[in-house]
Amino acid sequence: MDYKLFQDTDFDSSRENSPDGSIFISSSKPNDNDLIKIYNYFNYKGYYNIVSIQVINLLTTLFLYFMFLFIALCIDYQGLINIRTNEENIGNYINFGNLGNTNFFYIVCMVFMGIYTIIRIHGIVIDILKYKKISNFYKNILKINSKIISSTKWTKILEKLQILYGKEFNEYNVNSRILRKENIMCDLFQTKIGDYLFSNLMEWNIYYCIIGTIIDENNKIKEKIFDQRETIKKELRMNMITISLLTFIFMPFLFLYMLFFCLLKYGANFYNHPSKIISRQWSLKARWNFRYYNELKHKMDERMDIASIYAKEYCSQFNSKVFETFTKFLVFIASSFFMVLLLLSLINEHILFNLNITHDKPVIWYMGILGSIIAIGKNINAERKQGANEESFNKLSNKIRYIPSDLLENTNPLRVRNKIVKMYEYQIITLFKECLSVIVVPFILIYLLRYVDSIIDFLRN
Repeated sequence: MDYKLFQDTDFDSSRENSPDGSIFISSSKPNDNDLIKIYNYFNYKGYYNIVSIQVINLLTTLFLYFMFLFIALCIDYQGLINIRTNEENIGNYINFGNLGNTNFFYIVCMVFMGIYTIIRIHGIVIDILKYKKISNFYKNILKINSKIISSTKWTKILEKLQILYGKEFNEYNVNSRILRKENIMCDLFQTKIGDYLFSNLMEWNIYYCIIGTIIDENNKIKEKIFDQRETIKKELRMNMITISLLTFIFMPFLFLYMLFFCLLKYGANFYNHPSKIISRQWSLKARWNFRYYNELKHKMDERMDIASIYAKEYCSQFNSKVFETFTKFLVFIASSFFMVLLLLSLINEHILFNLNITHDKPVIWYMGILGSIIAIGKNINAERKQGANEESFNKLSNKIRYIPSDLLENTNPLRVRNKIVKMYEYQIITLFKECLSVIVVPFILIYLLRYVDSIIDFLRN
């Protein structure tokens, strides 16, 4: 879901089993995986936040699964369609007994969900034990308790680490050790592999197949990438084939889950705030392209949020005047009808539900449609700052910095705008790509098998 820790695969340890009474496993100083957990603790603002987020994510997944089963199996849709004016009890159209279904597909779904739940609970228990030690480290050694960590800066924590463990624990070294995998991915996504980075599922597959092959459990580069090329090649190919087959086998489950998740998560938001349908956000590819080396997640999020303001301001300068005029006219028409229906409802409140404008569609239904049209139209025609093209672009390029040189040198503003729009895409486009990516990801992984040699050469270099 939304929560993702930096990956660490170190073994459990205790203060008694480590040298010098340290909580760390390999020495009295934190290793790379320890630093990752120290940063996660800071970024997610404490032990209980980390634990509660993971528990809530698991509960959310289980809720979505059983909600889908309930909607698919337990509701009598034919009966609901036939309801007219008589009052009915919703219990008459729900049959929970259908959850005891015994067909093969249903049983397979329940088995896989049970296995998934056990694995997730096991992972949460391990994280609880690990981050309890990190919590004690913050409290007893760094002297930072959970109540003040939200107001503590990362630089302050680094200063304490330097005092405790030496000058090598400076900001550059610590950040580079925490972000070793992310720095490699920044380079990797500058290649043609970045063209296939269109969803979080694809990002995870590339991360697991490629980065997981060359980075060991201690967050170090595997030496055999240099002296055992064929071994690494076989491991990489095997990872890509395995993941593509698993994704293909579970494609129906993954597609339904993604579709249902997006519908429930964003459907109500779009319904209550229709203008957000045309809101934009940075694409996944743009976030990787614009990420600095050794830039921690919280810093990147802050910078990209500010850049998003400038990007929105810049893109809004190019709205078509003809389209703007047309939408203003459409908003005027919709507002006029909305006000007429509102006045009629003030005369008699029963009109809202009992007066049909068309067959089986009462006044309240049309008022909802008209309200959505008005909200979207007003958002499209939001006030623009005239003559701010160059100013907005300068702010955007200063905040992103790594904006492509061809955009900085291009004198055609429309061409520049079109390229920026590809990176700053509509949110609803992102949702469609997340859902549809489940179908194409296994085939892309198989296609990338022909470039395994090039990937290994790139990583070695």
